Amino acid sequence: MTGARQQLAEDARKLVKRLRRVTKLPVALGFGISTAEQFTEVGEFADAVVVGSAIVETVERNRGREAAAVGEFVRRLLAVSYQPSAAVR
Repeated sequence: MTGARQQLAEDARKLVKRLRRVTKLPVALGFGISTAEQFTEVGEFADAVVVGSAIVETVERNRGREAAAVGEFVRRLLAVSYQPSAAVR
């Protein structure tokens, strides 16, 4: 199931590990990523993080200022991804 969630699926890391055994292609994960903390955590083991549902929810919650709200959301994600402790690839 996709959509924003409060916590990452417990098997997300295992799923990426299994995929890496069968492909050399980059692996993107986007099952319910909705917070900067989840974005950072997934960035530690996946090549890309998909936040589609979180962006849709941001748009829905910010009628009349959709672009600005999405920009703020993305800036928060980027801010955590560029911290030295984050291992986003």
